[in-house]
Parts: sequence; structure tokens; C-alpha cells
Amino acid sequence: MSAISQPQAALGVRPIVAKGTIGDMACFLVPALAFLYVRLGGVLYATDVCLLAAFPFVAYRHRRWLQLKPVRKFLYLGLLWLAAQVITDIIRHSAFEDYSRGWLKILLTLTHFATIALLIRQSQRRFVLYGAGLVLGGVLTFFIAPGVFAEDYPWKFGLGVPITLLVCLVAGMLGRRRRVAAVTMLAAIGAINLAAGFRSMGALCAVAAIYSYFQLSPKLADSRLRKRRTILTVASLAVGVLGIAAIYAYGVQGGWFGGTEQEKYQMQSSGAGGVLLGGRIALLASSVAIIDSPLLGHGSWAKDPIYKGILLASIVELGYENESVVDEFEDDLIPSHSYLFGAWVESGIVGAVFWFWVLWLAARTVIRASGREPLFPFFTLIGMLLIWNVLFSPYGADGRFTATYFVYAMILFALHTQAQKRTATDAQSLDRNHLV
Repeated sequence: MSAISQPQAALGVRPIVAKGTIGDMACFLVPALAFLYVRLGGVLYATDVCLLAAFPFVAYRHRRWLQLKPVRKFLYLGLLWLAAQVITDIIRHSAFEDYSRGWLKILLTLTHFATIALLIRQSQRRFVLYGAGLVLGGVLTFFIAPGVFAEDYPWKFGLGVPITLLVCLVAGMLGRRRRVAAVTMLAAIGAINLAAGFRSMGALCAVAAIYSYFQLSPKLADSRLRKRRTILTVASLAVGVLGIAAIYAYGVQGGWFGGTEQEKYQMQSSGAGGVLLGGRIALLASSVAIIDSPLLGHGSWAKDPIYKGILLASIVELGYENESVVDEFEDDLIPSHSYLFGAWVESGIVGAVFWFWVLWLAARTVIRASGREPLFPFFTLIGMLLIWNVLFSPYGADGRFTATYFVYAMILFALHTQAQKRTATDAQSLDRNHLV
């Protein structure tokens, strides 16, 4: 039977440490080149150029891997998203500089995803190498070509993401052999993120640590204990999230994290929607824009000053003290701060369907995981980070080669889970045959 019809049977066969190939080197070097970029209306990275250049070669050699069902779904839904964006921009008479960036963003998302999928396929080594390349690229970007916010927030917009990914990658390698060490690493990097003001990443690491602790537990590995493990995990996650939120709120109000973080927290928690909405205040504007045009959208890089006015009025109405945040948004761009809401605002319901599918893929994959998958803690953190970004983060230029890697990670994660279930089923069948 072919590797396409049964791809999970071939997963994890190739060792992480082995003789390198051109494909292996590409998986590491291409994302590591993210520190090289130019501004041409938008941002064009060297990673973009390399992935685009590699696409025809890997598509020619390994195009059958694109027949894998979730890969095919991503590409089909993405093409529909692109078509919807083109139609919306034609109807809305979007400016060339806007629709050219909007169409290119979607097109590069699709080609980059396909290239990453065809480069990695089912190789655990290449998957790890690409993750390591993202880490190196992030670190080099901070030191060589930092972003506009990196000077004021060096951890959150600089070293935080790559260092967290590195720690979680190492924890993933240790996961099944040294569970306590892996979970401790996740919890520790989560605490560091919280202390440095990167609240969302800190919370995600803490949740991933709790989830990994129970899923990796050998005492709960038996499938007959799955319901008990699920109940324990859900209860622990709920208690953990509430506990982390309470500890953080107490600490920041007590000045543990410095005056700047204290002032920021007070502003973001001052309104009726609490700190979650206060930290993602742009959703107040994008939700109104979606209601105004839920099917068609407003066009690529949609601009309308009315929504900034709506945002300011909503901030005042809800009692938030951070009205100045409105000035941070680019020109008259409709604020969104979400993969999902951003696509819905720009291209209508079809763009939203694409990201809803990604959200469903990540959530279902993490929930269905058995805990016996290789690199489990790393996969778990990626899944939770992808869910958070789809809901609460803007789709930045580097998302074309980071978010697409995260999506493909969820596909590999799901294939690992299928392989584990198939192995367990075969073992049970073998046991029954012996009893007969």
C-alpha cells in the first residue's frame, strides 16, 4: 500500500540525527534566512523567495503528497479564499497597491504551505530542522534587523517566540522519556514569558505543560482510562488557567512585573470586557465591519475611518482607559488583530471559512491526541499557539512561513495519532486472536 494512502505507517521511521541531504539543509536554512528582507509596499523575506523558488522542484518530485486529504483541503479552501478576495476587490474597486498585496499574501500562503509540506512530508528530522531554522531566524532577526516594537519590547517582539519554540522543541524531544523534565521546561518558559510581559505566550506554555503532564502520564496511558484522563485533564486545565490568571493579576497589581506592566494591565482591565478584550481591543471595530458586510467583505487592506471612530466610541462606552490605542493603528485601516477576523473583514465569509477550518483542525488534533506521539509537548504548544493566533493575532508577513508550518505540524500530529491508534487496534486484535 502506498505512503499516500497510508502515510501514517511511514511516520517517524527516519531518525532525527542522520546524514544530511539537500532537502534537510533547505528545511533548516530557508526559515533561518528570515532576518533578510526588503520593503516593497509590504515586506518580502528571503525565506519567501527561497520557498517560492523551491516550489516547482519539490512539486515536480513529490506532487503525490499533495493528494493527502488535509493538505488538499487546505489548498482548495485557500484557492477559494483567493478567488473571494479577487471578487471582493473588483467589486469594492480596491486600489492596486492594496489588492496586489492582498492577493500576493494569499498566494504566498498557499505556495509556502505546499512547499513546506512537500519538503517535510513525513520526515520527523526535517520537521525538527525547520523548527530549529525558525528559532535561528527569529534570533538573527532580533539582533540584525529587529522590528519596530523590538526596541521597546525586546522579549515579546524579539526573542520571546524563538526562545520559547526552542525550549518547547527540546521538551518535545524529551517528552516520552523524561516527562517531568519536559513539563518543567514548559512551565519554566511560561513563567519567564509572564515575567517578561508576554502574557499570552506565558499562559499558552502553562496550559501546554498541564495538558502534557496528564497526556504523557504512563499511569493513564491505557485506552480504558481515556475518559478518566480526559476529565482530569479538562478539570486541571480549568483550574490551572484560573489559577494562573489570578496569580498574574495579583502579581501585576502588586508591582512584581514593574510599573510599565502594572499601568498596562490597569488600562486593559479597566473596562467591562476585562483584560482579554482590553488586550485585543481591535476586535470591537472588526466585528462591526463584519456585521456591515458579512458575505462580501471590504477588500484587501480595507480602509474606512468610520471604524476607528466606532472603536473609540466602544472603548469609552465599555469604560476602558486606553483610548490612545486607537492612534497605534495604521492610517484608516480597519483594525482586526486576528487571522480570522482580518480575513473576514477583507474577503468576506469565504476567508473566514478558511481560518475556521484551520481552527477546527488544530483544536480537533490537540483534543484527539493520545500522548504517545513523538515530540508531543512541542506539537501541543504549536497547536495552542495556532488556535490563539487565529483568534487573537494579526496575520503578519512572517505568518506566510510560520503559520503555514504550524498548520502542517497539526497535519503531522494528526497522522501520528492515527498511527498510534492503528497500532493499538492491531495489538488488541492480535491479543484476541491469541486468546481464541
